[in-house]
Amino acid sequence: AYSLDGKYVATASEDRTIRILDLTTKETHHHFVNLPADEVNSVSFSPDNRYLASGFKDGSAILFDVFEKDTYHFFKKIHQDSITQVLFLPDGNYFATSSLDGTVKVWDVARKNTYCHYENLHTSGIIQMASSQDQKYIVTASYDGTANILDFYGRKVHHHFKKIHTGSVNSVSYTHLTLPTIYSVQISVVAVSLKKK
Repeated sequence: AYSLDGKYVATASEDRTIRILDLTTKETHHHFVNLPADEVNSVSFSPDNRYLASGFKDGSAILFDVFEKDTYHFFKKIHQDSITQVLFLPDGNYFATSSLDGTVKVWDVARKNTYCHYENLHTSGIIQMASSQDQKYIVTASYDGTANILDFYGRKVHHHFKKIHTGSVNSVSYTHLTLPTIYSVQISVVAVSLKKK
């Protein structure tokens, strides 16, 4: 993951460590080791580059302070299965976690607690998420060939796209255009699938 200011890159590994690389000095800014969780699946910088969220195979998450290098908050086994992605939302006050358990949870960075929990989204695991630029919506992609639009502020499912692919939906992305109506969110989502052989 890149920091938005372009100064750092974070790498995550199955060796249960995370490394932040300084792109100016080409040296390691910090190496997080001996983490209290399983192998690392995903990392995401906050928009102000202060925090790094990370998701783990055992369903745990850790929120690191990039500059206070030994400061972090441990969210122990917050999902029933592996976390597939962590995603900071545009205002930097929240980050989302998606999981193979088919759920998405959104976390309040300051309070270190759950803002909302979206359950029963898919019949299979979630592969990827994306957020709209105005933070109103989060889209999810799943192994079951479906996608969901989640209403962030309403804390509910806005729309469910049933079986839009015969294979898994492997990737989703939002356009950054300001479109005129609430329904434009449906056409601004691009879903990519690779059909299972």
